[in-house]
Amino acid sequence: MNDEDQPGEQRVDASTASQGPHRGTGASENQAEPGEKAGLQLEARYRSVLDLSRDGIATLTSDGAIVEANRAFADLLGIKAAEIAGMNLGRFCVNPPDWDAVRKMVESEGVLRNFEWKALTRGEAERECLLTASIIPGPDANELWYQMIVSDETDRRKSLQMLLQSDRVKALGEMAGAVAHNLRNLLQIIVSGTRLALANLESGHPEEVKAQLEQVVSSLRSAGETARLLNHFASVRGDKPLRRGRIFDLNDVVGKAVEMRQAWLEANAGRTKDKIAISTSLKPGCMVRGVENDLLEVVVNLLWNAVDAIPRGGEIALRTWSEAGQVFLEVSDTGVGIRKQDLSKVFQPFWTTKGLLGTGLGLASSYGIVSHHGGKISVKSVEGRGTTFRLELPLAERIFERAKRPKQLDVADLTCNILVVDDLEPLLRMLEGGLLKRGHRVFAASSGQEALEIFQTKEIDIVLCDLAMPEMNGWEVGKAVKKICEERGTDKTPFVLVTGWGGQREEREEMDAGGVDGVLEKPVDIGKLTEVIQELVGPRRKGGR
Repeated sequence: MNDEDQPGEQRVDASTASQGPHRGTGASENQAEPGEKAGLQLEARYRSVLDLSRDGIATLTSDGAIVEANRAFADLLGIKAAEIAGMNLGRFCVNPPDWDAVRKMVESEGVLRNFEWKALTRGEAERECLLTASIIPGPDANELWYQMIVSDETDRRKSLQMLLQSDRVKALGEMAGAVAHNLRNLLQIIVSGTRLALANLESGHPEEVKAQLEQVVSSLRSAGETARLLNHFASVRGDKPLRRGRIFDLNDVVGKAVEMRQAWLEANAGRTKDKIAISTSLKPGCMVRGVENDLLEVVVNLLWNAVDAIPRGGEIALRTWSEAGQVFLEVSDTGVGIRKQDLSKVFQPFWTTKGLLGTGLGLASSYGIVSHHGGKISVKSVEGRGTTFRLELPLAERIFERAKRPKQLDVADLTCNILVVDDLEPLLRMLEGGLLKRGHRVFAASSGQEALEIFQTKEIDIVLCDLAMPEMNGWEVGKAVKKICEERGTDKTPFVLVTGWGGQREEREEMDAGGVDGVLEKPVDIGKLTEVIQELVGPRRKGGR
């Protein structure tokens, strides 16, 4: 006996389902009374509509047994329409308790809309669906049945993800062009300054050599910051849920975004007939909590839209302020504006006025990011007179970390045993040489395994470790150092990642798990390393090792 033929189960015969249930003595439609004939015609039309629907529609009993279902519902689950009646919905749930959750919510609210349901097909494939359900009367006066409509969102969501990725790749390419423009200018200063310094060294002018080398160092720092901007933009992770994040100044984010856009405008000056002027008015105290990279993406998106809105040149103004526990950012332009009837659509995915030049995803993505940060984004516009976007984010209490730190030891008094780990020999030797000149004792390791061998046998005050290394990366070295300290029963040795990859500071959970006390982004100078050593080793040294 098949499971569909078990006693007590209801079964719909495909040969009669489209004709409606038999009534009375089985008289044909032509022999039926006028009222009954109209009812049969209505039911036939109802079933025709069900079969034409692209959404799955099914009727279920309170225990999840499928009474009847249309073709779309059967196709979604990979079942023949003639077989589905009598089966239980639970066998098609990735999460079996889903049906009980649906039933309870429908009973509580009367109607359940857009419930996120993961369906499991007969072929064990998962489908992401939106489920809407309501109560209908059953054949027994004391029995409740449930009507449900299921929309398969799997393919649409995959397409949306691909378009979002494409949009970000395009934006990243444009940012890369702006960064390349900046780097070429900085490299010109570095090359020319170095050659002048060499010439003055040969001619015996040490003051000129010093001034030119200082200019080279300043340009190198600017180049490092430019690379960081690109790295921050590239490391936005839209597929990860928002963590608690960290506290930072929204004004810094605005400054980075403006710098990136200014560089692009300078590199593409010919794209506009007239000049685009960008001004800022940034009030202090605009501290927010979240993921800095994501909010940078939002501001860059708003700036990009403002530039597009003034193809013949104009002004863009950004201003920030805080009041009543909120931080505000406004981005205004003097451009073409948005029609009144279109204002309600600007944050909808795929809606755009740019035709083939736009995907309609930038503002939709920005809306999602701001919402996940507990904020709001709104727009005001007058056609022909410009547009203003406003962001509103919760104000975060500023933490004055440096003011709370204990007084540090003088550099001269703080001679440390430092373990430096990097798989690039030139970088390793430069760090080693700089720290040696500051009076520290340095142990150099070119791999994670070599570093652990040194750590096991030497008394180390602090570890400075590269992130991206073969065989064992910086996170893994940090975890191993933490474990060794735990096995010894000693306080954990301070551990700092030194990396060329941006966005690591937001990985708070991984930092805590790996025993990482701080992250420094390359290029980093010896002065910055000295500050970190003072902050992390100084209090331990004062308290006794």
